[in-house]
Amino acid sequence: MSQGIFVWVLGDSEKIELYGKLIQGILKEFFPCTIILTEKSVQEGLCEGESQNDDLKIIITQKMIWVGNLIEKGGGAAIALSSFSRRSERDSARKKASAFMEVLIRGKLPPELEAPYYPEIEIDENDGEEECKKKILQALQSMGIAGASESQYNESEEEIVKKRLEKLGYL
Repeated sequence: MSQGIFVWVLGDSEKIELYGKLIQGILKEFFPCTIILTEKSVQEGLCEGESQNDDLKIIITQKMIWVGNLIEKGGGAAIALSSFSRRSERDSARKKASAFMEVLIRGKLPPELEAPYYPEIEIDENDGEEECKKKILQALQSMGIAGASESQYNESEEEIVKKRLEKLGYL
C-alpha cells in the first residue's frame, strides 16, 4: 500500500474551505482517494449527541485526527479544515502520520487559533490560484510525493537526446 498524506489547512475561517478545495484538486492527481474533513461534517457525522460545550471543539479535533490518520494510513489524502485547532493537537496528528503538511491561510485569523510556528505552506489572502498551486506542488515535491519536474534534462541535454533519437529513427 502506498503512502498517503494528512494535510491540515487552518487560518482565515472564511477562506479555508476555498483553499481546501484547491488543495483537494491538486492532491487528486497523486491520491485518488482525497477527502476533506470539515469541523461541521465531523460534528454532524461523528459527534451527534455530544453536549454543546467547550469540550466539543476538542472532541471534534480529536475525531478529525483519528479519521485523517485512517485515510492517510490507507494511502489516501485527508484534508482537515480547521479554524480552532490547537498546536499540540496538530503536532499529535503530525507524529502519527507518515506524511503531514500544515497550510496556514493568512488573513483574519480566529482569536482561538494557535498558528503553527513553521507551516510547510503559507498562503497569503492575496495569493492567486497559480501561486497557491505552485506553493503546494513545491511542498509535495520536497516531501518526495510529486516529481521534480516534467523534464529530466536541461535544454542542451534535450537537444542531444532528440538528435540521438532522430538518428535511430524514433523521431
